[in-house]
Amino acid sequence: MIKPIFFITVAFGLVLASAPNARAALCFQYTKSGGGIAVAQADLPEPNRCVSLALYEVEPPPSLLGAANGTLCRSTQDNFVIYHYTFQGCMGLNKTDSYFESATCRVQLGRDGSLPSGFSICRGTVISGKPGAAGQVGNFVVTDDLVISKCDADDINFRVPSGLVTECQTEFQLRQTPEQPSQNPRFQR
Repeated sequence: MIKPIFFITVAFGLVLASAPNARAALCFQYTKSGGGIAVAQADLPEPNRCVSLALYEVEPPPSLLGAANGTLCRSTQDNFVIYHYTFQGCMGLNKTDSYFESATCRVQLGRDGSLPSGFSICRGTVISGKPGAAGQVGNFVVTDDLVISKCDADDINFRVPSGLVTECQTEFQLRQTPEQPSQNPRFQR
């Protein structure tokens, strides 16, 4: 006679073997104005809750090899999320500039609170320029551009990118040495 423990063990093994291998993630992309895909290994928060996000930009281009942090908050009664992010590119738009971007967006979810998202409005600020020089500041408002979708962080297209540490290096020194005078007027000697 086969003991019940055997059936429990076999059933548990079948459950483990049939469990999905996908790792839940959210993909954020400006679909009309350009930009890479930023991935956060997280899921939508429950209504009236927020989650902190650590995001990375995936390749291929137009990736700036950047990373971001952000917050995603879900509305209590309405079917939308508030998304705020701060992004720093390892590379600039022309490979030698620095690039910084921050924005806040309101993004409509699907009818049943699902993804992909629908209509969106984002307002943000961009700072870019050559290292060691004053940067240019710009503002933007984009409508119906940002899309949030579910993706699989284990999929080869959405993994944390690999590469070389030196990919962030440019012909300019990105950090000043103690011998260099400060570029910031408040700290000039």
